[in-house]
Amino acid sequence: MCVNFNEIVGIVLVNPANAAGVEEKISKGTIIDAAYIEERINAADPTSRWTFIKQFGISTTSRENPPKETLNNGIEILVGRDAPRNFEGTIVATSPQYLKELKKLECQNLAFYAIDVTGNFLGKRDDDRDALYPRLIAPNTFYAQERVASGGNTTTGVKVMFSIDPSEKEVDSDYIAASEMDGVNMLSLIATQRTYSCEMKVVGSPADDSVVIDVSTVFGSNKTPSPVVGLSTSNFTLINTITGAAITVTSCAPNGAISGRYLVGFDLTSGIVVRLGFILGAVVATNGGTPAYILTPSSATEFTTGV
Repeated sequence: MCVNFNEIVGIVLVNPANAAGVEEKISKGTIIDAAYIEERINAADPTSRWTFIKQFGISTTSRENPPKETLNNGIEILVGRDAPRNFEGTIVATSPQYLKELKKLECQNLAFYAIDVTGNFLGKRDDDRDALYPRLIAPNTFYAQERVASGGNTTTGVKVMFSIDPSEKEVDSDYIAASEMDGVNMLSLIATQRTYSCEMKVVGSPADDSVVIDVSTVFGSNKTPSPVVGLSTSNFTLINTITGAAITVTSCAPNGAISGRYLVGFDLTSGIVVRLGFILGAVVATNGGTPAYILTPSSATEFTTGV
């Protein structure tokens, strides 16, 4: 399959290999269903996670002409490798906060799978064609830029730019067809998928066995941040900061009429400093059986119980 990069409407960013050195790939025979997608988004190891980028309204590619050399007989030949292919995708109608999220990915070692206009999942093959691998992004070329309305200061979108690594060859292109997905529509995923960093704030004074917290995403205004709803005990982790021991979270319930405010209960005695954090990549809500709202462990909060 020859990839038409101008038909790419979404990408999934990954690490070429995880912290243990295991290469990123989708093995042949893997069932691509909602459970598999959630598993990849919520991997306990951050270097094994998939990051879905919101759908592009516009995408373009460019490539400089490869260097040439003229022989004595007047014939031109190509010298060296082809110039890198540059990719630009514009996410329309998004916010400055989303730009902040994308900028966290800059200067990282990245690769990507692509999603085309028909929902096919694009990558590359190896010699045995026993797996689909992501394409490498050239080091230090991933960049996110704010798109501002002409004559004003209003953010109208975000432009994502990177160069595909020169080692990548289009002849190695491969894909998983949209029809081969098991109940997963990749086009719906990139239209609704959000990978949100969230923040926690302790409200009032913690008790011996509970604490009230506000949980919000980086979105919304400074005065009214977007609340995180639907949390349960399974979304939190609690650690004794002195011993490093895990502490059981026994309950989690909305607290009062303020959206995103919770009363979190736990087994503990007074006067211990603890750290409350999110379970890594916990799914908070779903949309039609596919992940739509993801927490990332961007923050944790420490407090002393019973004060």
